[in-house]
Amino acid sequence: MILSIAAVTVLGLAACLGLSDAEKRFNSGTELMDEGRYEEAIAEFDLALSRDGSMAAAFRNRALAEQRTGSLSSAIKDYTRLIELNPELALAYQNRASAYLEPGDRQSALADLERSLELDGQSAAAQTQLGLGFLDLGRGEEAIIALDRAIDLVPEFFPTYGNRGIAYSKTGEIQLAMADYGKAIELNPTYSLAYRNRGSAYLLRGKLELAIADLDRTIELEPGNSTAYISRGVVRAASGNLTLAVDDYTLAIMADPTSLNPYLTEAQPMTG
Repeated sequence: MILSIAAVTVLGLAACLGLSDAEKRFNSGTELMDEGRYEEAIAEFDLALSRDGSMAAAFRNRALAEQRTGSLSSAIKDYTRLIELNPELALAYQNRASAYLEPGDRQSALADLERSLELDGQSAAAQTQLGLGFLDLGRGEEAIIALDRAIDLVPEFFPTYGNRGIAYSKTGEIQLAMADYGKAIELNPTYSLAYRNRGSAYLLRGKLELAIADLDRTIELEPGNSTAYISRGVVRAASGNLTLAVDDYTLAIMADPTSLNPYLTEAQPMTG
């Protein structure tokens, strides 16, 4: 999900004539957000809105700050207020959808994403989010259509290929999934998730040596990723190397002692 912090170019222009106190507080809050000081930023946006309750940009940025601090209900309220002030702002619906998605309210998120795309059909980020929402709901074919559109809009954005690969995998189109993982890797040779998922796809096709090669590369890129060790352990067990498989499960437990994943019996593709 792409979240955009509002620029302050209009307020900079207003500085020539003198900023209002609300505008000063807004600028201060935005600067604090740029520094990652979200709680302080929220306090500044509170002050800005106490002086000008119709400042849409302050609702937008406060919502972003609230979302980044985990205050999702407050963020949703602010996005809703922003939408009331500017019902044609596509990004407001898109960002509210991301806030709905975090606690798992997929239906509300999908409704917002569809509205966002009605207003701005050229948003690759919204199309990608829509695809992931469909994927979470098990609606693989619809996910693929949305991700197709996202790729048409921004063909060089490698994670979209990785996500479409997952959608293809879930609909049983393993060859297409592998092609997408390969394209993602071509665009970004350090994209570990694509290697991990392609390794799982190779396992499903019985190409164990290629699966091991991809999972070796995954572990090289993310040596602390327990799921990569689990996946490689599954492949090694399938090829009869039980001792090495146990070694991988042990490494997975060492990487994440609290995870139950090392006790799974099959590798699962992951979203990224």
